[in-house]
Amino acid sequence: MEAEPEPTIRDTSSYAAMKLVQGWIQTCLGEHEACEIRHRTAFPPRLLDVSNHSVKLVLTEGQEGSYLALSHCWGLTQIIRTERANIKDRMQGIPWQKLSKTFQDAIIFTWKLGYRYIWIDSLVRRNSS
Repeated sequence: MEAEPEPTIRDTSSYAAMKLVQGWIQTCLGEHEACEIRHRTAFPPRLLDVSNHSVKLVLTEGQEGSYLALSHCWGLTQIIRTERANIKDRMQGIPWQKLSKTFQDAIIFTWKLGYRYIWIDSLVRRNSS
């Protein structure tokens, strides 16, 4: 008997989308030996802490745990970035309205999945400027 195809979900903020992703994560952690090992992993040097419905850059200093990552195309328009001149400000907090819709959606998804940290390259990497 063939498995039922997964439903097409067009709204990634929907309850159905969250349940689908939660199922994928549970399957991965419960049935995939290699994924289980990575459930707690060494953090990269910087992450975004999105606990308490706020966003700020944190130095992880050798900690380990679980985090999500956003892989995205920077595109042609200027996006919010962490640079040498603003890294201390980013550690105090990043105003919600300065984040792109893509970043906001990824952070909301992180909250809904119950994770505290997310890695978004343009915000955690310190660019040379």
